Amino acid sequence: LNKIHIAHFNHKIRPESEDEAKFMSDFFSWLDFHLYERKWWDEDENSLRNRRYSQFSSLQKSTKASYIFLGHHLNDRVESTLLNLMRGAWINGFLNMREVENHHLLPDECKVCRPLLNSTKYEILNICNEAWIPFFEDKTNQDVSVSKRNRIRNQILNPVSTYWTENWDENKFLESFAWIYKQLEN
Repeated sequence: LNKIHIAHFNHKIRPESEDEAKFMSDFFSWLDFHLYERKWWDEDENSLRNRRYSQFSSLQKSTKASYIFLGHHLNDRVESTLLNLMRGAWINGFLNMREVENHHLLPDECKVCRPLLNSTKYEILNICNEAWIPFFEDKTNQDVSVSKRNRIRNQILNPVSTYWTENWDENKFLESFAWIYKQLEN
């Protein structure tokens, strides 16, 4: 366990983020827990990502970590694909996240791992509920004025994902993307 380090980034955008950071600190107190807090207020989504990866890089150097595990899931990957395609990134933008990869903002000796990448958010939340694992729902994810990603999530993906089925258990739309990713990666 002394090789496991937990990092939480409190962007201080939402009123409840302080309570969430405190919960995380208490919940992971038995591990090496690192809390990073936003200090600059003029940052956009891209700047915040760069700052997070800068903190990952710092933590990696101090701990000599070989892997950084992130919680990205299939919904995140599909959102990123659509964002990239709208930016004109073509096929390179379609394959935006991988389960294990080097990241241009991290040292070469450190790999990013995304073990949840083929699971939908719905599947992950079900597991959390069944296993009594606490989680937080970021209410700003519903606000389309916050980011382009939120617009894609709420105005395109959520409506399209439920168009043919009213049961998120059978989300064939997201499963189709998972199949396409697998074929392209092969």
